[in-house]
Amino acid sequence: MKRFLSTAVLISLFACSCGQRETPIMEVPNWNRADGIIAEHHRAWSREFESFGLDPAFCEALVFPELMRYSPASDMFERAANSVLYVRGGTAATNFSVLFFQMKPSFAEEIEAAWMASPLKDSFGLDFDLSDSEPSRKERIERLSDDIWQCRYLGMFLLLLYDREKALKELPVEEQLRLAATAYNNKFNAGLEELDRRSSFKGFRFGGAGIPQTREYSYSEISLLRWSEAK
Repeated sequence: MKRFLSTAVLISLFACSCGQRETPIMEVPNWNRADGIIAEHHRAWSREFESFGLDPAFCEALVFPELMRYSPASDMFERAANSVLYVRGGTAATNFSVLFFQMKPSFAEEIEAAWMASPLKDSFGLDFDLSDSEPSRKERIERLSDDIWQCRYLGMFLLLLYDREKALKELPVEEQLRLAATAYNNKFNAGLEELDRRSSFKGFRFGGAGIPQTREYSYSEISLLRWSEAK
């Protein structure tokens, strides 16, 4: 009888957990915190995005999932680690994502190298030391620790993507955002067909602290929800 009761209790708990309401992603605290970060920085960020000829709302939607993941406490530790370990030993030593847009040193290296090899650099006056040296790595970490510089890296990323994938600009803006967000989160040098396949990967779920979890979302899904809300 005791075994029967224990089994019944477990089944009941499992049924309750399965039927637990999932929180809509726009209702979790992470969403509101991300909204607050944008509200605080929107004016300064908009100036940077517009200097690249980009729509600020599009750019903010693209990085919105990163803003939802951003944690000031974790960021303090990760920036400190990058400032010491990355500067001394490069990405083999550490490669933490930092600040609001959660950019890694390896991402900055990739964008800088592509930018310096592109004719785009001649139009924006942005020049980078690509040498594998402590001074160049130190400058890179200082840039990544500045939100205005993160806007510039995002601007360069998008211009390079549009320049490489000419067909991207001919797509509806929602499709542009879906594919660009996937490239940002997943693989910058992937072609449009590969980005289309990768865009369906669902690896984002939020909740905790007494709040039921959301369902799993893809990165681009969250960007598109933010874009829809911001329009």
